[in-house]
Amino acid sequence: MTQQDVQPEAQLPEPPSFLTLVPDEIDSIPWVPELGAEGVTERVLWRSGHNEVGLIRIEPGASKPAHTHWRAHHHIWIVDGACTMLGRALASGSYAYIPPRVAHEVTDVGPQGCTFLYTYGRAELPRSPLPGDEALASGVWAE
Repeated sequence: MTQQDVQPEAQLPEPPSFLTLVPDEIDSIPWVPELGAEGVTERVLWRSGHNEVGLIRIEPGASKPAHTHWRAHHHIWIVDGACTMLGRALASGSYAYIPPRVAHEVTDVGPQGCTFLYTYGRAELPRSPLPGDEALASGVWAE
């Protein structure tokens, strides 16, 4: 094989090393209706692979049907309003953690509606031990 036979790897754009959004920039991101959930809209703030951060807004009287993130840790912080999630009433300032494979829904949305910040990221999956794992666990790097 000659040097001419070798194709250069595709150059992917570098992801930004950080992201900051001021209120006007957040407000410019459209609310997108969630399929199958009338009165529920979503505003994605950041996404990378299977990881995502955004806002969900649920109108008064609406609900978000039960669903499961099979391989993701899910974190929720209620920004405005109130709802019931995981059988517990949550108001502005409340936090919920939902591990992978736990079904959850949003019900009993208060008269102001409910807006929450969410993040979910892919869970680490257990795997069989690999050669060298013992050295890594002991803090000694083995090549």
